[in-house]
Order: sequence, then C-alpha cells, then structure tokens
Amino acid sequence: MNIRYWLVMNVCKFCHHGRDHAGGNEKIKQLVPGIKVYGSLIDNVIGCTDKVENGDKESLGADIYILCLHTPCHTKGHISYYVTGKEEEQPAVFTGDTLFIADCGKFFKGTAEQMYQSLCVTLGSLPKPTRVYCGHGYAVRNL
Repeated sequence: MNIRYWLVMNVCKFCHHGRDHAGGNEKIKQLVPGIKVYGSLIDNVIGCTDKVENGDKESLGADIYILCLHTPCHTKGHISYYVTGKEEEQPAVFTGDTLFIADCGKFFKGTAEQMYQSLCVTLGSLPKPTRVYCGHGYAVRNL
C-alpha cells in the first residue's frame, strides 16, 4: 500500500492531543523516515512534523487535495480534513473527534457554541455527497 495513501486514510488517528491519539506518531516516523505527520498549529501534537490551521491546503500527487477545517471543541485546535479527488469521485471528510455516528466529541477544551459551529456550520456546509469518516467506532454504544 502506498504510504502516503495510508497516512491520509489514518490521519485522524494521529492528529490530536495526548498519547491515546498521537502515540503512534513517533513509531511511524521511525518505520517510515521522512513521513509527514500533520497536526493542528494550536494543539501540541506529539510527533507532528507539519502544523496546519483552518484553510490550509495540502495535496497528495496530482489528484488528491486536502482542506484543513478548524473544528474546535474537543481540543482548541482540532482539525478535520476535507479530501477531494477527481471530479467524478465523491469528496470525503475525516472528522477526528468532532463527529461520530449518533454522537459528537466530548467538550474537553471548548464550548457548546464552538461544537455547534464545528458541526452545523463548518461540517454542515460541506457538499451533500461528502462521505464522512469518524474518528472512533462508538456507533453500537451510542445507539
């Protein structure tokens, strides 16, 4: 598997606070020298090599574009990643700890107003066909 693809597909697991979310960063950096680990400019992400903030744009190859969306509340600098590809491909968003199936992230570093903005305004404004990839699999417990 292409390591850059793996990074995009797993980026939400590595871009938050604390060892439970970013504990794998140093190990992946050992296993893949030169790999980039993206994380919020605001949060102190363990092992982060490239700090991003709202509106930053990254690309992988010629066809994959990533827009960084500031979705605070779980952490002050929480970032969700909106990914687009070729025109015929559906866009995707990796919501990390902001949005889950039947739930949202805990308010560790933010307010209800920030979560409302993150969910209803920022993520809610994405195009309807956007596929959503949540940070945790709590669906059974939540429902």
